[in-house]
Amino acid sequence: MAEGIYSCPQGIQQRFPNNPLLKEIGAESYLGVRLTNLAGDTLGSLCVIDSKPLAYPQRATDILRFLRPE
Repeated sequence: MAEGIYSCPQGIQQRFPNNPLLKEIGAESYLGVRLTNLAGDTLGSLCVIDSKPLAYPQRATDILRFLRPE
């Protein structure tokens, strides 16, 4: 997320085994983007968590890039 976008098309629970919430909700994939204001301050994040692998991870990442202007 340091670059503003993080994508894990499958295996998110294995990547973060110490996060009990991922197991509790049955997460398999994660896609998130950092939201910032015009000054560049981080406001939070928008993420999509699914119980299935991401079918088109690059397409999903490209869509979220619109929320993070360079």
